[in-house]
Amino acid sequence: MALFRSVFPAERFEGFDAVLRRLSSVTQALREMGVPDYIRLETRIDAEAALPLQAVRLHIREGAPLIVTRAINADPAGKPVEYGITSFVAERVSLVMRPEGGARANAAVPQSGSRPNQARSGWPDLHASRQNRG
Repeated sequence: MALFRSVFPAERFEGFDAVLRRLSSVTQALREMGVPDYIRLETRIDAEAALPLQAVRLHIREGAPLIVTRAINADPAGKPVEYGITSFVAERVSLVMRPEGGARANAAVPQSGSRPNQARSGWPDLHASRQNRG
């Protein structure tokens, strides 16, 4: 239903990969590395066409629509601790967003529905840079 990738600051979290493998939890691994809690600073939501490898892994045709979220999580001081990208098969999910403190947390819901417009937040345009790689 989805592919995801998370990136953590290597200089700040030397050896994080081993800790994460041992604990199997990002939250627990960050806690062990000295981050008691973290918050979502921002989530960007885009629509993109599936690239060949994504299509194979998600069992869809190349070019099928994906909903792609890019998120930054930060420690309580606002210093980034994780950058994550998740690619959802658009026809299999609907993303539901609610204000913080709403009745239910933001979630990926396995049903079809309308998608929000692309957010513009000053993030680097990763889609364009990916397309420009020879």
